[in-house]
Amino acid sequence: MSESVSPSPDSVVSEWLANLSPDQKDLFSGEDAVRSFSARLAVGLGEEITDPEITAVLGAEAIPYFRYAQQKLHGFVRRTTGEPAFCHSADIALRALDLNFRNRVVLAALLHDTVEDRSKTLEQVVVNLKEIEDRFGADIAKDVRGSTNVYSVILRNLDSKVSHDLPFDDTAKPALLHGIEQVRQEIPSSLRHTFRHEFSKLLDYFVHSVDLTEGARKARVDKKYSAVSELRLRSYQLFVEDMHTDARHRNGLGKGFHDVVLIVKSLDLVDNLRTSEVANFASLERILLKAETFLDCTFFLHDEVRAIPETCKVFIDLYDYLKYHLVEQLLERKRALIFLADTRFAFLADYLMREVVRLQAKYKVHGNPLQELQRVRRLLREHNAIPH
Repeated sequence: MSESVSPSPDSVVSEWLANLSPDQKDLFSGEDAVRSFSARLAVGLGEEITDPEITAVLGAEAIPYFRYAQQKLHGFVRRTTGEPAFCHSADIALRALDLNFRNRVVLAALLHDTVEDRSKTLEQVVVNLKEIEDRFGADIAKDVRGSTNVYSVILRNLDSKVSHDLPFDDTAKPALLHGIEQVRQEIPSSLRHTFRHEFSKLLDYFVHSVDLTEGARKARVDKKYSAVSELRLRSYQLFVEDMHTDARHRNGLGKGFHDVVLIVKSLDLVDNLRTSEVANFASLERILLKAETFLDCTFFLHDEVRAIPETCKVFIDLYDYLKYHLVEQLLERKRALIFLADTRFAFLADYLMREVVRLQAKYKVHGNPLQELQRVRRLLREHNAIPH
């Protein structure tokens, strides 16, 4: 009897590439080499990718950024897919390249998770940012800082300060405020100064105003879900607000619009939408809330961008790119569950149907979202190809 031989990762990648539909091939990227590059990272062949291959796909300037992120994120895996965490960063860089965004965006995309993923404390945030600044310069370090959700790091340390059994209503807020103040008091005064903005927003208004009631429903399904979990999720709004401030004021008031961080985060959300678990309600709801928060909080920037003559209007097209992805991915998941609507997944199928209808009306997404995505992709590629 002949011995069976498992297919090699390379052959698996080749077969996958051959089976992509024309629409998938057109939407994800333009060349088989790029898709193969991404797929090899996903199946654990990243260490075998050579510098010439990086140069061919991302450009020679990207090599040290690629290698740094690859090294620093080694051993980290994505919660939703189980793939190496660096795949996510590399795919955002590849998507930015596919849309013809300038090199600064590609490099920032490669590094965007290297601080948040590796920092459990605020001390580690500072150390990791300083390492990036020393190696790659202050400008790229600011982009990575803008892509790092410091609120999440602060609130991650809140679990040990408050009871897991806090109610999901306003009566929990005194304990949450006290816990955040404890976190603030336990760090060195230099860090309290460095992160005074984040602590101020949390303590002075956000905790007072946030609605925690949705957390009670989630806790009935997930026993580990707490008031701190809901606060962390809702604090994503503060993170988005800080990205807006950075975009409007990084170059100085009235001196343009620094869109790098917003572009990276938009593409980050696109990738998260595409890789969210089909049948995991909590995971799907979390990424939908983040995408919707980003879209809603960012909409006010459109008038401001249009009012700056020298500012490229690409960000407005990118806004459409994200909203079409949001609806298109909901439709894909609904189609995946349609034959399970008479099983335990009936509630999820119903939830997706209601969300599709709501979001299509809210964001005025009509017709075929996949065709609209292809149209917006062409617009972005064409506009970004024009020197500005």
